[in-house]
Amino acid sequence: TETIAQPRQSKTSFFKIVNSGTMNMGYFKNLPETLKLTPSKMGTYSFKLKVYAEPLNTTYDKEVAKIQKHALQNLKFNKHGLEGKITTNRTGILTSSIPYSTGWTATVNGKKAPVIRTNQAFVGLKLPQGTHKVKLVYNIPGLKLGMITSIVGLIILAISLIYTKFKKN
Repeated sequence: TETIAQPRQSKTSFFKIVNSGTMNMGYFKNLPETLKLTPSKMGTYSFKLKVYAEPLNTTYDKEVAKIQKHALQNLKFNKHGLEGKITTNRTGILTSSIPYSTGWTATVNGKKAPVIRTNQAFVGLKLPQGTHKVKLVYNIPGLKLGMITSIVGLIILAISLIYTKFKKN
């Protein structure tokens, strides 16, 4: 079962209206003659449907295997990120399934590299042809500034409490 959900709209809602979507209806040995759509609520619905069937034959499997040959190898994970090695036969973009955030930083062969957003929502890196050591590190945006601000605030509070106590005496 595949679902496209439309969040409830309100004045405080940050969701956008879903006008279109793509659903993977699964794999079939023989194509079905009908597809059943069941709305979750009563109402009037209108659809403009396009149905595409993509044969997943040995050509598809070969293409997937070819792409996987150029994936990150020797992956090592730690609490702040990951690192690995990759060999590419041409300039390209390393894409990942890691959700994009401004907290990600990257190095390629020990040199800082810009992290880019790929496929609208994921972490990626531009890589030249060759073998590269890639390192991705995540730091919570604003954490250091927040800690410094909190410490300064506590120091000011302590000083003001001490000052007030001595002023009373």
